[in-house]
Amino acid sequence: MLQTNNVTRYWENSQIILSFDDISKAAPGEPSASIRERVIAARRIQEVRFKDFKGIHCNAQMTERMIHQFAEPDEHSLQLLRRGMERLKLSARAYNRILKVARTIADLEASERVQSHHIAEATVSDFLHFVLHILCNTFCVIK
Repeated sequence: MLQTNNVTRYWENSQIILSFDDISKAAPGEPSASIRERVIAARRIQEVRFKDFKGIHCNAQMTERMIHQFAEPDEHSLQLLRRGMERLKLSARAYNRILKVARTIADLEASERVQSHHIAEATVSDFLHFVLHILCNTFCVIK
């Protein structure tokens, strides 16, 4: 058990798990209006970025060439992505998805370059999406 910033963290299978008390007493997150403004700003960034590309309006539509042009990670970020993909056994298609999401996270922060924390967040997001897909297909019964 670790005590950090008055939050008790439990280590299980090399993951940090917050206790229910820690989560239930957490301060409110970013207000919706603030998030909305960041999303609008990120969409504007993408509109400008892709203005010369017919049919491309957002990061999700980037081709592989565009990914290398606009979402190329630096060497440290690339090593982080490599480790994440190897440890989580992610596919080659996941590589492009992660870079597109990382570029979007960077846009939400108005960051010109994709940085290692953008890669980390996008990798975790992709893995959680995969796990939820598996769980839903395993445990959800559609009638």
